[in-house]
Amino acid sequence: YLPESDAYFTQGVYNLVGPINKESFSLAWKHVSLVHTVLRAGFFWQDGKVPFQFVLDKINFTIINEDWAEFSLSDQEQR
Repeated sequence: YLPESDAYFTQGVYNLVGPINKESFSLAWKHVSLVHTVLRAGFFWQDGKVPFQFVLDKINFTIINEDWAEFSLSDQEQR
């Protein structure tokens, strides 16, 4: 209803510092997504007119680990 509002879409970016146990991190996100249905919810519009909300029973995802330390700050911002 308010296209200029960010009330319906909020994105967070986080910098993790130090060694990360990738397997534990992935398992933690899997658990959080099972506990909080909002992380498995989405919308699609039938014929572009009526929004329809859905909630998946479970989600499959892959966490991609990228190290941008070798790139300049301006290259990091572009990425």
